[in-house]
Amino acid sequence: MAKPKSEKKKKITPFFGSGVLVDSFRLGESGKADVSGVFTILYAWSIPFTRTFSAVFTIFNLPKGATSVAVSISKRRSRKSKSLALLDVKSKENKGDIIVTFSVKNKFEEDGFHDVIFSFRDYPGTLRIPLDIQKREWPEFTEAELGFVKQLGDDSPSFRVNIHCSDCEHVYIFEEQLNPDIHPKGGINRFPENSIFICEECGKEMDLKDIRGQLSASLKDTIAQRMRGKS
Repeated sequence: MAKPKSEKKKKITPFFGSGVLVDSFRLGESGKADVSGVFTILYAWSIPFTRTFSAVFTIFNLPKGATSVAVSISKRRSRKSKSLALLDVKSKENKGDIIVTFSVKNKFEEDGFHDVIFSFRDYPGTLRIPLDIQKREWPEFTEAELGFVKQLGDDSPSFRVNIHCSDCEHVYIFEEQLNPDIHPKGGINRFPENSIFICEECGKEMDLKDIRGQLSASLKDTIAQRMRGKS
């Protein structure tokens, strides 16, 4: 009697679970991710602008070894997409389930609805995480707000940010401060009026308008809160 033919092994096909965009994440020893600041909207004070964002997503039924995942971003209803990275996701066993984390810096050229897209290179399946880019009006300060800040003297609120030159990696500290009587301390820079800064080390031009807009908006909120507290 002839032996029955051995059954062909079924191909293991991975599939995506869910995913979110986050400000930050931390992977625990068990492989679980603690995330902070889940968001679906990015506010911009100048376009184009550059931001770093992170994504956390799940993949199920992975084959043993490395599986390639392409990452791209596309504006909604557009046929064009921008490649961001190619990830090698590794599983120690067949039919493995894994949490994947990913961070990238991207230059956004337009506002409106976008999708961050994850797709397998060798398998069917796609995960789309929506991201809405919303343009904000530039913060304008009233005479009352400017007068209030001037009265605060050395107690005037301010915000600082570290700026890294993308070419030479030199670090600058910039401060947004409305009180004209307070001068920045050594090593701290004020934003140029046009928000364009030239790196003193390598000459690269940096557009700081979006970053300055973020700080100005936070400064306006802080001043409004303190004015309400004084009333």
